[in-house]
Amino acid sequence: MSRNSEYEQRQKDKGLKKITLWVPEDRDCEVKQAAQMMCDNEDLTINVLRSIRASLSLCLPNKCRHW
Repeated sequence: MSRNSEYEQRQKDKGLKKITLWVPEDRDCEVKQAAQMMCDNEDLTINVLRSIRASLSLCLPNKCRHW
């Protein structure tokens, strides 16, 4: 098994899933930071997005929740 395969297996064993996402270039750091924080603390989730232009908050539906 290669080092990469071993790494991916350890991540899977932690309950993590590898995904590919297309995100706006200027938001990639925010998406990575949110994902890392959720990996570090399973109690965290994303449920609100904020508009930069209108300063409005948008609540996300719980369609993808796997309890």
